[in-house]
Amino acid sequence: MMIRTGYQPAVTPPATVFPKQHPVHVIARRVAFEMGVPFADLQGPRRLKPMCRARFAAIWIARRITKLSLPQIGRQLGGRDHSTILNAIARADDLRARDPAFRAITDSIMRELSDADQEEFDEARL
Repeated sequence: MMIRTGYQPAVTPPATVFPKQHPVHVIARRVAFEMGVPFADLQGPRRLKPMCRARFAAIWIARRITKLSLPQIGRQLGGRDHSTILNAIARADDLRARDPAFRAITDSIMRELSDADQEEFDEARL
């Protein structure tokens, strides 16, 4: 049994400010732009090499900078299964190890999104 007293603290504690998480579609749009692939193709079922590379990059970045689960990332990128997302992360890790250009693009986008988060975090603290 729960008793309601109507008590409310006089001062509410301040909300903890954390850097904003980027939605997966924002990450995917940025990757599509940087890699010269239409966003619709990145989310779509086509398996051409440029689309797959962009998709792998978007998934790899989304997994690193969001706290979303594999199924959540998959749902936001065209309704893909979690095992597809897991495979894409492994493929992106392999591409990053073998292809300096792929590594540079993913690092650049990660840095760009992380810097934006830090600026928003710093502004919120002022």
